[in-house]
Amino acid sequence: MDCVMPLRILEAVRLLHRMGYGGLRFNPGLSASGMFWRIALFSQDSLDVSGDATEPIGDEQCLRYSNGEGYEFNARQFPEDVGHVTVAEEILAALPKLQRSDPRNANDRAYTEWFARLLPLVKSTSGLPIAYWDSYGEDKGWKLAWPVDRYVESPPDNQAIPTPKKDEHYVLGLCDEILGEGHVSQMTFGWLRGDPSLATGKRSKLPVDGFWRTHGIVVEFHERQHSEPVPFFDDKITATGMTRGEQRKLYDRRKAELIPQNGSILIVIEQSDFPLQKNKIARDHDRDLRIVRRRLSAFLR
Repeated sequence: MDCVMPLRILEAVRLLHRMGYGGLRFNPGLSASGMFWRIALFSQDSLDVSGDATEPIGDEQCLRYSNGEGYEFNARQFPEDVGHVTVAEEILAALPKLQRSDPRNANDRAYTEWFARLLPLVKSTSGLPIAYWDSYGEDKGWKLAWPVDRYVESPPDNQAIPTPKKDEHYVLGLCDEILGEGHVSQMTFGWLRGDPSLATGKRSKLPVDGFWRTHGIVVEFHERQHSEPVPFFDDKITATGMTRGEQRKLYDRRKAELIPQNGSILIVIEQSDFPLQKNKIARDHDRDLRIVRRRLSAFLR
């Protein structure tokens, strides 16, 4: 590889998988001209697996790179000796909704095991994985190319493996039952944005966990990282110049201020509101429904 940045990105994906971020997915391919390798990185939670989509719609929940950009990644210029830990920190900063997986998630486990088999092939052949280009489909699997040319197994099908809901999705589903309306997941608003990137000046929209249009209600589900420090990554500097932990607290306060100012009701439901087992909700539908109903009752018209 003339530029090692693609390899550093793939090594960063493996590191994050090993750190517990099993929901991190990627989609690699070639540009229309066939001259450049490119990759999209995103959280599995942002992908609608009910259809044929292989990437989220829009760039708010998707991080992209092309080797035509050399060592520029997420609008930042990195040195040629950049390490995969630095790249992993950049991925986390760009995908704030990416959280650690439930160990029971069979989808994530199958995917990370597949990726663990793929990465040594990439390193031993210096070939980059390719899922698509204009004249190539996925019937025979993915390919390794530049300079090799061979097929490798495709990633596991998410729909083929039952996946337990994450606690966030479980709680938002209980809200749906109580409110009698399905929520919009990861809704964004033009008036709710993060701080400017030091490199580009861009202010990304901040998604909310669940939005119910008829009721005008926003629900944010807070896992322990909203109230407790999380080792390793919380003290890393994000694109805005703040640590990841500081940025999370600031954005939580911003949502608490701006959402009511713009005509919606904000309800925060804490993971600690529920009995926990191994840092996850010990699920009991009827009991948990009562807990959520109490949190919503003061705001229901």
